[in-house]
Amino acid sequence: MNQQGPPQVYEKKRRSSAISYIPNSILRFLQFASTSIVLGLIAFALHSYHNHGSRRANFALAVGAIGVFYCLAVFFLTLIAPQLVLGGIFLIAEIIMTLLFLCGFIVAAKVFGQHSCGTHVVSSYNPAYGSFADFQSTGGQYDPFKGTYTTKSYTNACRSSKASIAFLGLAFVLSAICCILIGIRVLMPIIRDYGSSGIWKSGTSIGAKLQRATGLDLSTRPGRTYGTGYRQDVETAGMPPEEPGVSGMTTQNHRVVDQHTLSTGESTTNTYNQEKYNEPQGVPNRRVESGNTAVNTGINTARGPNTAVVD
Repeated sequence: MNQQGPPQVYEKKRRSSAISYIPNSILRFLQFASTSIVLGLIAFALHSYHNHGSRRANFALAVGAIGVFYCLAVFFLTLIAPQLVLGGIFLIAEIIMTLLFLCGFIVAAKVFGQHSCGTHVVSSYNPAYGSFADFQSTGGQYDPFKGTYTTKSYTNACRSSKASIAFLGLAFVLSAICCILIGIRVLMPIIRDYGSSGIWKSGTSIGAKLQRATGLDLSTRPGRTYGTGYRQDVETAGMPPEEPGVSGMTTQNHRVVDQHTLSTGESTTNTYNQEKYNEPQGVPNRRVESGNTAVNTGINTARGPNTAVVD
C-alpha cells in the first residue's frame, strides 16, 4: 500500500521545515561558535599565565569544553538518527546546558572580571604575593590574577579571559532560545497528539523525526504518516475524508488485496467469465475487480471504468 499522504499537506510541511531550517542552523552554529571561542580564550589565558588556574577558572574552561561537545553531539545525533531522540530527555539536556552556561558566566565574571588588566603596585610587602626578595626585585609590582610579584604584564591573557565572559553570556542566551524552540516546536506537537507521555517515547514509536543537524523542529510531525494520521492530514488540508469502502481506505468490510498489478484486456475478461461459470449460484459474497485491484466485500461499493461485476 502507498504510504504517502495527500501531496499538498506534505508539501506544506516541507516548505515549513525548509524555512525554519536556515534560522535554526544559524542559531546552532552561533551556539557552537560561542562555546568554541570560550574554550579557546580561557585555555589561551591560562596557558599564558603559566599555571593551571584556580578551580573557578578551570570550571569556566570546563563549561566551554562541555558546550563544544554537546553541540557536536546534537549535530551528529540528529543528523544520523533524528527519529531516535526522545523529546523530553532532549529538552532536559538543553536546560542543563543552559544552566551550565549561566553558572559559567557568573563564575567567569567573578574570576576574570573583578581585576583590571596590567600589574598593580603595592608599597608594603604582602607575603601572600611571594617572598620579600621578589617584592624588592619587582618594586612591589604584582599581577592581580596570578597573585604573585612580577613585572611581566599579561595583557593579552587578561583581555582574552575578560572576552570569554561576553561569549559565555552569549552562549547562555542562545541556549535559552534553543530551549524555548524545543518546547514550542518539538514538545507541544507531540503532547497535542499523544499527551505528556509522548515526550518520553522515541520518534520511531510516534512517527516523528527531529529536524536534522539542529533538533529545533520536527521534520515529520507525530502521527502524520499515511495509515496513522491520514484523516488528520486530510482534514488539515481542507479535503473531505474518503467514504468507507472505496479504494485507498481500509474498513471492516473492505479489504484491499493488491494495487500494484495491472490486469486488463482479454485476459481479464476471460478470467471473469471463467469465474462466472465456476461460481455456484446463491452465494452471497460478490467479487469486485476494478482495474488493478481485487476487493472482497459484502455489497457492491464502487464501479468504474474496466469494472466487472460477477454474480
